[in-house]
Amino acid sequence: MWCHSSHDADCPEEAWNLYQHIENVEALNISSDGCASAKSIFKSYKERLSALPCVTSNSDVDFILKVWFRTPVNIRRLCVAWCGQLAGQAARVQCFCGTVAEELDFDGMVGVQADQSIELPINPLAEHWVQCDVKHFTRVSFLLLRFQGVHGGCSRSHVSYIGFEGEHSHASREVVDAKHESMHAEHDVASEDETNAGSDNFDCSVHYEKPPTRD
Repeated sequence: MWCHSSHDADCPEEAWNLYQHIENVEALNISSDGCASAKSIFKSYKERLSALPCVTSNSDVDFILKVWFRTPVNIRRLCVAWCGQLAGQAARVQCFCGTVAEELDFDGMVGVQADQSIELPINPLAEHWVQCDVKHFTRVSFLLLRFQGVHGGCSRSHVSYIGFEGEHSHASREVVDAKHESMHAEHDVASEDETNAGSDNFDCSVHYEKPPTRD
């Protein structure tokens, strides 16, 4: 069953915001200062304009964020911003959905097609949101974000806010080994067999709440 209730007591109105369902975030090629902040840039909508914490690339402008969710989520739209700045924000992001992407790194991505590639506009007010491909962003338990390029010709790229709009489920993400391998395919088959026995099934037709209207 897909749900809309907020798990953040400080932001009960942000049921649509999936940051509260993130279990872990790992980063590749970000500065040492940014390592502690990788998960912190996924934050509430009311905190989106804060320039800190932020993630900064290390040796060049490209970096990777690996995101694990506590439960499967449907991601409908995303927002990427370096708030308050007109130069230095990452210029594009490639999205790789699903647990098969968990072990990818820069070398492992050669020849691998992204599920969606997005050109990111300069977004100092975190007001530009991008629609996600429903085919790939449904029942997501893991998402890899590869940021490339930079606005303004800077030597490093920055991101201070990432927002995910969508809904979450109550089903637990099953982990079968240290590599976080998923058992969702087997779970789906079992759910179909147990429908008449009253088991819970995913409902992808549910309507979800949207973030506040942005001018």
